Amino acid sequence: MKRDTVNYTVVGAVVLAALALLLFTLLRITGTSTGEAAYSARYDNVTGLAFGAPVFYEGFRVGHVNGITPERKGGRTHYRVDLAIRGDWPMPDDSIAKLASTGLLADIAIAISEGASTTMLKPGAEMKSQGGGDLFAQ
Repeated sequence: MKRDTVNYTVVGAVVLAALALLLFTLLRITGTSTGEAAYSARYDNVTGLAFGAPVFYEGFRVGHVNGITPERKGGRTHYRVDLAIRGDWPMPDDSIAKLASTGLLADIAIAISEGASTTMLKPGAEMKSQGGGDLFAQ
């Protein structure tokens, strides 16, 4: 005759292993990683841009918008946009971060155009920025 405690222990171990596998899979699917570098860009108008919006580098997704902070200077409001970009991604210091729409009815994203410089931006640096070419903003 088997003991009930052995059965309960085996079932509990299987359930814990399944839960750990589920959490690991969810972290991999969502792309959560700790190897991100922080950059920032400043814009006059951030219409349609939101937390979590994608950041593309020459069309390849490399990160997301980590925050938008309004700043008032000289009687005008500007917006500092914090970007979280893959830590292993080299970013030339003359790259330009533009506000762009990914489609006619799509949300606004940030599209980074690659620069020609051989000097790379250090994490935490501010990127050159350019306002959007969104059809509806015009």
